[in-house]
Amino acid sequence: FRVTDPAKVQSLKLTVSYHGGAAVYLNGKEVARGHLATGAKLAEAYPVEAFVGPDGKLMVFGRVGRKRVMPTEEDSRRMALRRRTLEVKFPTQLLRKGVNVLALEIVRAPYHKVVDEQKTQNWDGAPLYNLRWNTCQLLEARLTSTTAEGVEPNLAGHTAGLQVWNSSVLRTDFALDSGDPCEVLQPITLATARNGISSDKVVIGSSKPIRALKATPSELRGAGGTIPASALRVRYAAPGPAQYGVYEYTYGFGEGRIR
Repeated sequence: FRVTDPAKVQSLKLTVSYHGGAAVYLNGKEVARGHLATGAKLAEAYPVEAFVGPDGKLMVFGRVGRKRVMPTEEDSRRMALRRRTLEVKFPTQLLRKGVNVLALEIVRAPYHKVVDEQKTQNWDGAPLYNLRWNTCQLLEARLTSTTAEGVEPNLAGHTAGLQVWNSSVLRTDFALDSGDPCEVLQPITLATARNGISSDKVVIGSSKPIRALKATPSELRGAGGTIPASALRVRYAAPGPAQYGVYEYTYGFGEGRIR
């Protein structure tokens, strides 16, 4: 995030929700921890109630084999124990003019012994055990300020005009996306086997319709040699019938009816 005048910043609050434990760093200095002791390799353990229902059995919901199991009100209360939240007021003396870097470290909590005790293959074709949750996960992070003094929002929608930003080739991109103005555009670096095929991408967004877009690649240079531009192919994304996502195609699930 970008700070225009550190002296004018009155209050910055970070709210983080997660599974496991969390450590928060601002410009390289630790400012807070949640459910994570200093020097500990694992986060604070969960109570057994976060794993099992009133019957003492592992809580597994949704489609289990050929059955569909839904949680009760008590099950939902127990599942809510998994979500942990940390609120941090940033010390303004650590802020600097320009780009400030917020870093989050999420550390897993141990699984309760009941998980290993109840492993089974008798769940009507389901996996050995499927908790449908893990003990190391970032759920939500939100940085807010009580006033706009001294700070510059970076989630204000599309920047006026054309914008180009880097994006993971495995990430699904949507029409409402915009690049983070604090991130500098980086060169594309490919890593692949010799004589293999590799892809990467950049994303182009605009507050106005983009017309006659054309990308021209240059040759690729590496320690092992050079690949001429004639061996490269540029592909342009086209909107599909629905902004659905590519998870099942990336990982081999689904039937590919929506592309």
